[in-house]
Amino acid sequence: MSVYRRYFKVTTGPLVDRVKEIRKINKQAREKYLEILKSIGARSYVSIDDKLSGVMFDYDPDKSVYRKCSFPGAWYPKKNSKVGKAIANQLNSVKVEKEGDALDVVGLTRFAITYEGYVHFTTITVMPSEEIIIVGVPWLHDADILVQEYKKAKKAGLISCDSNIDHLMWEPTPEMTEIKEWEFKKIISDYNESFKGGEK
Repeated sequence: MSVYRRYFKVTTGPLVDRVKEIRKINKQAREKYLEILKSIGARSYVSIDDKLSGVMFDYDPDKSVYRKCSFPGAWYPKKNSKVGKAIANQLNSVKVEKEGDALDVVGLTRFAITYEGYVHFTTITVMPSEEIIIVGVPWLHDADILVQEYKKAKKAGLISCDSNIDHLMWEPTPEMTEIKEWEFKKIISDYNESFKGGEK
């Protein structure tokens, strides 16, 4: 038994709509962040999953208001400072969402399978057009056999639950078309090649 990945191409439906909604929310968040940056004299910011995690200045800011972040050259307002706390509250009030959270609409989460001490996450790849989404779902070989044995064991009361097998009982929604790994790689490769062509 080993882990592999199933790939699904999605071009329409709830997942595409949800990703577009999240991107709209995060675009508005970026605009709001830039407004706040302008008001405090910062030139840019760094983020994780679109959420601001540090601001950058052209100079060292007031150290009674800001503390250094782990990202080189980035600072974040101190919450034990009245001014810093007010800025932090402004930043924290900006709504952002993770694109991976869109997977909820197709019954998936990013935390999927734990195997031999490793966690294998479901991934979502959104092409820039937002019209093509590829979902990579970790899977186990012999999944059908495992599911059937699991169902029998549950029915007999021998087991309560197994998160790995529960995941293997997931079924793709009608708008999700399963593709091979090479097809996924070709979609990415074709996009990269077209991008390079635009650079010439």
